[in-house]
Amino acid sequence: MEIRSQSSAGWGGMAAVAELPSIPGYEVESLVAQGPRTEVWRARHRRTGRLVAVKRPRPGIGRSRSVVARLEHEARVLAAVSHEHVVGLVAGMRGSWWRGRAPTVLVTEYAAGGSLAQLLDRRGRLSPGEVITLGVALVRAVEGLVSRGFVHGRIHPEHVVFSEIGKPLLVGFGSATTSPPAPVGGSSDLADVARLLVLALTGGPPVPGTSVATLAPATPPGLVDVLDRWL
Repeated sequence: MEIRSQSSAGWGGMAAVAELPSIPGYEVESLVAQGPRTEVWRARHRRTGRLVAVKRPRPGIGRSRSVVARLEHEARVLAAVSHEHVVGLVAGMRGSWWRGRAPTVLVTEYAAGGSLAQLLDRRGRLSPGEVITLGVALVRAVEGLVSRGFVHGRIHPEHVVFSEIGKPLLVGFGSATTSPPAPVGGSSDLADVARLLVLALTGGPPVPGTSVATLAPATPPGLVDVLDRWL
């Protein structure tokens, strides 16, 4: 089972309200996501035609050392972790091409299916089968991270995106921290995964001291056991 978000606009589905950036080698097409410090654009490689996501500092804060450092850190994490459920790094580059400054630009594979946050905004919740599919993918992504000595630290709905065929991908590694490689059961990311899965299953956050079986009675017992144990 894959998770279909029925979105053709990408993660953010935003209209291109900002001026298109100029990035060597790429034809920038549209703005798809925007945060307080960074923005993500959909672009196409001029030679190969490959669609990519280009993450850069927002105009006006390109000189911020903290923003640039987070993008550089994210590039290093993605370069170290190659996993089917972690967004793939295409390139990380510096350039003097943007308003005379030298921001770091992160180029990754493009997630055409949108984000989990978008999906939940449209549908409210996922079916138990979809939640299991999502959970398996995220646990495997966490396994890939801990095997390389990383903790994501912020697995939220906006940090889970879907490929064109509905494959879940973990993004947003600017806050990732390092830790000694360990079994996945010891990762603090599992609690974030559990909270996210309860949100996807019930439409709301976990309730302290309340079993998932009470919040969503139709949940398979095995899934209830796992989520209750991780929370």
